[in-house]
Amino acid sequence: MALQVFQSLWGMIGLPRNAPAWSPTEQLDAIVDAGFDGASISFDNPTAAADIARQAADRGLRIEVVCYPVTPGEFDDLLVVLDQPRSPASRTSTRSHSCAPRTWTSQPKPSSSGTPPPTRPGCRC
Repeated sequence: MALQVFQSLWGMIGLPRNAPAWSPTEQLDAIVDAGFDGASISFDNPTAAADIARQAADRGLRIEVVCYPVTPGEFDDLLVVLDQPRSPASRTSTRSHSCAPRTWTSQPKPSSSGTPPPTRPGCRC
């Protein structure tokens, strides 16, 4: 697979300098004009993220979504934007832990001190 380079919309805040700031649509146009493969979109607002994701796809850009969900429901909001089915974990989970369901794996991440991390089945936090 070839290396792909994405530009984040949040990294374009305040551009262009010494002129009115670009709208998200103008940011996407600049990303296309610069030859990037895709755009990184912040997922603070599901409605805005969905609109920007559609605009990016319409321009042939790939989409990376940056989000920090705390609940399975917040993760499902992201899946709707990405047009994915609901995650099984979000239908059955009662975790109070803040991991996103898609970050769970069978091996916990080792701690930097060398001691085993607390036991959370498959969590990589």
